[in-house]
Amino acid sequence: MQTLKFDTKTLKTAAVLIDWDNNEPCTEKYLAKKIAAKLGEETYELLLKLYIAEGRIDSDKAKEIFDEIIGNKECISIRDLKINGSKLKELGISDGKTIGAALNEMLDYAHKNPQNNSEKCLEKYAVEHFLDM
Repeated sequence: MQTLKFDTKTLKTAAVLIDWDNNEPCTEKYLAKKIAAKLGEETYELLLKLYIAEGRIDSDKAKEIFDEIIGNKECISIRDLKINGSKLKELGISDGKTIGAALNEMLDYAHKNPQNNSEKCLEKYAVEHFLDM
């Protein structure tokens, strides 16, 4: 593919789409968020368009679910969390690895419980689960 003279971003996106094309469209909201977080929202949306173009079973449902996630402004990636590493430091979590682990665990928590993606809920979660580390 490198001989086709595409920019690096396009080549990486194409490689991801090829890798993920063997999977079935995801019709479960939680898993759709996990995959979108891993691939990036833009790449995940391209993957859904690829599934639709291929006529995959459940591809329209997968697109509806992702559109609902986006429409409801649900948390997909760490940057969407209503709390960040600086706030965790203020709470007393100083170790960088612990902060990273906390943010990843809180992302999973927010994927499962989108209504709890608020600074207050996530602060409480961080204090209960990570302050003693």
